[in-house]
Amino acid sequence: MTTPASLFAASAADVTLERVRQLVGQNLPEGLTLEYKEAYDRSFVKSVAAMANSYGGIILVGVRDEAGADRLVGVDEEAVLQIINACHDSLEPPWEPEVVVVPLGNGGGKSILVVRVDPACAPRPILLAGSAPIRLQGRNAVADRNRLATLFAEGAVATTRTRRVLQQPTLPIKTDGSADADFILRSGYWLPVGETAAWRPLPESGVDGLRDALNHSGVGRMLCWWAARLHISGLNLFDRQGLNRARRAQLLWQTVLPESDLHPVEAIAVLDLPEPHGSVATWMSFTVDLIMRVSEYYEGAKAKGWPVTF
Repeated sequence: MTTPASLFAASAADVTLERVRQLVGQNLPEGLTLEYKEAYDRSFVKSVAAMANSYGGIILVGVRDEAGADRLVGVDEEAVLQIINACHDSLEPPWEPEVVVVPLGNGGGKSILVVRVDPACAPRPILLAGSAPIRLQGRNAVADRNRLATLFAEGAVATTRTRRVLQQPTLPIKTDGSADADFILRSGYWLPVGETAAWRPLPESGVDGLRDALNHSGVGRMLCWWAARLHISGLNLFDRQGLNRARRAQLLWQTVLPESDLHPVEAIAVLDLPEPHGSVATWMSFTVDLIMRVSEYYEGAKAKGWPVTF
């Protein structure tokens, strides 16, 4: 199921019309991180600035606000230039969000614009006509004095607002010094943390929700597919394991072989709110490591005569 968060985090190539339809078809109301625009209008720039100064989000242009069967109406290609030019000319400092063009494919030449406002890339605070818009639940407002001071303080600390880089994973090593895996593939992202969550621990319900979402996500289905190709029926789905603290949660997914400690396919998801000593956390990291030990599994399967195809 496509969510605003998954569409925000997806690569541009994975922002497809099918995923947009899935999201719109849920008839989610506008909120802190989601807004619909049937067409480009004068209020669009304020929404961009408000999301950039708050939690970020997605603006779907070419989608009717009212729930119904045919909400995807699309916009002409010139809307992209309108958005880019208006943001560059009206925002202080000039800044443009990412605009992903998703053609409707009905022969009309119209597209849905998925505008992704990433606060990690925005030079906060972003001003519009001398004030700093912020996002409230389903509407825009103007930052008060305290909120504006916070935004300026964040801007002083973050001299550049680019995406933080994930650390390269380390290949596990056996006691004899050899590699304990064929390879590790890491994916994930950093998210800015709002001031209301800066001191709070990770909620148990939130970690449970993450676990369930991973098990029902494309990642969970892919892992199960690989296990089936390896003829492995024993599975431990994503669940808490290893180092879990108030501000760190680790979820583990494994294939399980009878009478063996080998896990040919393993995935580790980590949600972390790191904080330097004496200060609050301003970023949250989420990573998923895919660990493959297929070559070792093949050698053992051949020796036992197991039917293995991959």
